[in-house]
Amino acid sequence: MTDKAPIWKSVVGYEGHYEVSSDGNILSLKTGKLLAKNLTAYRYYKADLWKQGKRKQTSLHRVVC
Repeated sequence: MTDKAPIWKSVVGYEGHYEVSSDGNILSLKTGKLLAKNLTAYRYYKADLWKQGKRKQTSLHRVVC
């Protein structure tokens, strides 16, 4: 059985800052590291995206879609 490599695409509105994978990871292009995922009380993962000094907390399932 072969494992498929995840597909990486730019995050809409954050092109050049972040990329999201098909398996739900977000990569910071500035640092080269994966962002931490926080699990909410409603069992959704959220992550903080930063642009021009402003933070936006977003649900990972929305970013992947």
